[in-house]
Amino acid sequence: AMGAVGGDFSTLSTNPGGLGLYRSGDLGATLNLGLHLGSDTYRGNTYTTPTVDAKLGGLALVINFPINRESQEGVVDFNFGVAYNQLANYHGGFTAKGENADHSFLDALVAEANDLGLNPSSFGSEKDNSAYRAYNWYMVAARKTFLFEPIDVDGNPWRTNKEFKKFITTLEPGDVVEQRQSYYQVGHLGEIDFSGAINVSNRLFLGLTLGVQEFDRKWEKEHFERNILFSASSQLDRFKLKEEAKEEGVGVNLKLGAVLRASDYLRFGLAFHSPTAMSVESEYEVEAEAYYKTAPNYYRTESPEGETKYSFYGPMRAMGSMAVLFGSHGLISADYIYSHNPLMAFSNRARYTEHNELLQNEIKGTHEVRAGLEILALPFVYRLGGGYLSSAYSTKLLHTYGARYYASAGFGMAFDGFYFDIAYRHLWQYGEAYLYKYQNIEAFAKRRDFEGLLMATIGFRW
Repeated sequence: AMGAVGGDFSTLSTNPGGLGLYRSGDLGATLNLGLHLGSDTYRGNTYTTPTVDAKLGGLALVINFPINRESQEGVVDFNFGVAYNQLANYHGGFTAKGENADHSFLDALVAEANDLGLNPSSFGSEKDNSAYRAYNWYMVAARKTFLFEPIDVDGNPWRTNKEFKKFITTLEPGDVVEQRQSYYQVGHLGEIDFSGAINVSNRLFLGLTLGVQEFDRKWEKEHFERNILFSASSQLDRFKLKEEAKEEGVGVNLKLGAVLRASDYLRFGLAFHSPTAMSVESEYEVEAEAYYKTAPNYYRTESPEGETKYSFYGPMRAMGSMAVLFGSHGLISADYIYSHNPLMAFSNRARYTEHNELLQNEIKGTHEVRAGLEILALPFVYRLGGGYLSSAYSTKLLHTYGARYYASAGFGMAFDGFYFDIAYRHLWQYGEAYLYKYQNIEAFAKRRDFEGLLMATIGFRW
């Protein structure tokens, strides 16, 4: 919680007023080593998926320009800083597995195809394939591997000379399937900050940051089902539907910040972040495999590679901070951040009308509170911290997460011109993840998300 403390390069992406407290140059870097444990509980079975990765957490250069050190009145210092801060790490995975006698993923796909009014000709060539235009490529992949079939008005397999009635799945009533869905993703969200700040009479510190965000995310989701209790007429043995996708984006925002040194023992901070305007490109494809008991017993298909581009406006933020300092003994600090979503939307409002309505109606502002304690016994420094972030979802949505909790502890040493620090942060988050969902056909897992992050920082000041 450094919003009112300042003098740390992380404040360039939170409260740039903290840059004004520097009285010297600084060059620092942080390396993150993370362990992610994703745990899904589905139909009474719990599976935990561990993943480990290492990333650059931060890199910064601060240059100090003394202006009026003699009188200590007016603008005393000007500081310029450029920093990279990792804002999010998407590395992690989940696995859900269980037996289901009630429904299959195929039931959800068939129900959607029938409600959309699709017919056998809807799954024709890619050029005029209306199922592709429905943005459910799982449906297309399942149809092309004969995982669901058309029937006529008499309930028999459809032929071109008969009137089409609806689609039905290849599974038969009474079949029981073993389901497994695995999800794995990598990527990050980072921000390059270009900041300037001034020190006014050693009382008021004002800063401005231009933030350039960049992110990439790749994920792979595989849904597998195996028929484990065949009815007499069952032909389907097992199938797999797999999605691979990636996104890359660049965005920009502005941040204004101030720190007021009310006394030698008390500081206040205030910052505002503009919405982030981001441009995104994405690519995705879906493949399917199906195995049957009788010949031909294997089918496989791949969708064409899809591409889309869109622009997006993120939430704006306001941040208030306070710090109480105990001279050379340590400090206590706290931050409060409110994220507001009035401009949160896709910029192509005609194409993303339903998505924007969902964002406006179902996404709410978030509240984040974090606090920290630092004890100085120079050259040794000891730190403890904790935080809470409320959920952004007002109702049950796909892949919803609830509130986030985290705690941290750190140890460091500071010398003339050199410092290093090692810190550990633990994060807890709970929610639900749908394996599939369409109207009342839904399969969801209770999800627990744990992340341990070890951060090592080294820096030089002059």
